[in-house]
Amino acid sequence: QPPLYPHPLRALPLWAVGALAAALALRDGPALAARWPRLVSAAAPAAVIGAWLAATLLLAQGHVTLSRPGVENDFRVFATRESLGQVFSADGFYNLGYPLLLWLARPLFAGNAFLAGRLVAALSGAALLGAGYWLARSLAPSGPALAALVALALSGLVAQYGLYVGSDMPFAACLAACAAALVAAGRGGAGRRALLLCAAAGLFGGLAFLMRHLGLVLLPWGLAALLLGRAGPRATAAYAAAFLLAMAPQVVVNVAQAGDPLYNQQAKNIWLAVYGGTDWGRW
Repeated sequence: QPPLYPHPLRALPLWAVGALAAALALRDGPALAARWPRLVSAAAPAAVIGAWLAATLLLAQGHVTLSRPGVENDFRVFATRESLGQVFSADGFYNLGYPLLLWLARPLFAGNAFLAGRLVAALSGAALLGAGYWLARSLAPSGPALAALVALALSGLVAQYGLYVGSDMPFAACLAACAAALVAAGRGGAGRRALLLCAAAGLFGGLAFLMRHLGLVLLPWGLAALLLGRAGPRATAAYAAAFLLAMAPQVVVNVAQAGDPLYNQQAKNIWLAVYGGTDWGRW
């Protein structure tokens, strides 16, 4: 119990250790970075992401209630798509990306979709942190980029959605990776590397569409960014081709089962919000 305060602070030792570690980093960090540059550019970011993932998985053990606000409103819809045939089915509200992730993770938890969703959320959060660092590193030196990564890892919003069972974090990770790859391509100049980065950006954008319909916005947005950035026609074509290739599974399913490549029923949600006060009882 600290002096001048009547109640015990159980987190005080952790805060004290953290403060001492920060003081050591400020004192010895510059010298270590100058001696071992890879410490700041590779080892430290990996350690931050690894520590965040470990802490999130540990905290997720206490998340045992399959109810709002800890899970997405329609998580039941994802959980009931158990077989591969159900995963690859046209759904007007949800694309196949997140159900496919759950299907891949279910065998690790004896078919339990909720536990699989906890793991997917945490891993997607780690991917988001990696994409955030990649984006920051494309815009700033390794030191400020590491500071940006630490700030992102300490964000309450990132922690919240790292524990939230739903498609939000996988979608955010794909979106961030798409943006990071595009920025890296623009900073890398012309050549084979820029071409590969544009293709990677398109791939991540297509995966974002597989997670949610809104990901389709990344196709015109990415093309506009490349054209305004005066990227060559090959880079623009690589982005578009990779995007279309990644979203192809959903398009094929939609055409085969619904006759519409971009089949969706999101207009019902808009109607419900405007006229029904988001109350399904008034549908």
